[in-house]
Amino acid sequence: LAAKRFCLAGRQAAQWGASKTQLWACAAPVAVGQRRATHRLCPAGTSLGQWRPQRARQHLGGQAQSIGASVETHTLFFKKSRNEDAFRQAAIEVQALNDQAANGDIELAYLDEAGFSAVHPNRSAWTQRGQCHLIEAKRGKRLNVLAALLSSGQVLSAKYWENTTAEVFIGFLGWLRQQVDKPLTVILDNASIHKAKSTRVFTQWLAKQGVTLYFLPPYSPELNRIERLWHKIKYTWMAVKCRTAKELEADVGHILENFGTTYKFDFYGR
Repeated sequence: LAAKRFCLAGRQAAQWGASKTQLWACAAPVAVGQRRATHRLCPAGTSLGQWRPQRARQHLGGQAQSIGASVETHTLFFKKSRNEDAFRQAAIEVQALNDQAANGDIELAYLDEAGFSAVHPNRSAWTQRGQCHLIEAKRGKRLNVLAALLSSGQVLSAKYWENTTAEVFIGFLGWLRQQVDKPLTVILDNASIHKAKSTRVFTQWLAKQGVTLYFLPPYSPELNRIERLWHKIKYTWMAVKCRTAKELEADVGHILENFGTTYKFDFYGR
C-alpha cells in the first residue's frame, strides 16, 4: 500500500486532486454514542458515506481475501517540517549523552507528558467484511501523566487529573533531582510549560544542583525514548475498552507501579 494518500473525514478523494492515487484512508459513519476504534482503507473517489467494506476487497492480498477480511488502519498524522540539520546534530549529541550514562558519569532522563482518556486510542486490526470495531465513546476528563525514563532503568512518574502547568513541571523536576545521586541531564521537548518565564529562576537554581536541561529540536519525537514507552502502554499493555475514571486511573497506575517487573521496557526501547 505504498501508493496511498490520506483525506480528511467527509471529503471525497477527488477534492484532493490526486487522480493517480488508488487508496485513501477515511472513516465510515457510526451510530451516535459510538466511534470507530480504527479507520479503513477505501478506493479513490469514494466519499465517506458511500464506502462499504466489500469495495476494499480488491485492494487486499490473497490471504486476506480468502478469509473475507478487510484491513483497518490508523489516521495519518502529517509530519510538520523540521530542521533536518538540527535533527541530525541533536541525534549525535543525544548519543553522546547516552554514552556518558552508560559509563556511569551521569543519570540521563527522557521526560515527557502523556494523556490517557476513557476511550481507548485507535488500533490497527483485521475484521470480517461487513463488520467494524466499535467501542463506547464516553466523554470524561483526561488523566495526565508526567514521567521520566531513567538510564538506571526506572520510570518515575506522577499522575493527576488537572492540566499540566509550568508549576507542575517545576515541582516534578525538583522531586526528580532528589531521586538521583549523580549529575542529572533531562532530555525534553520544547513545550511552552518547559520554557515558561515563571520557571527560569528555578531552572537556574536546579542547574547549580547539577541538573542540565537538553531541549530537542522541534518535531523530533524520535529522539525522546519515553515516546516509545507511551506507545507501549497505550497500544500493548492496556486492553482495548472504555473505562470509567476510576478504572482508568487504576489501570495506568498498575502499569507504572509494576514497571520493570510485570511490564518490562528497557532504557534503549527494546
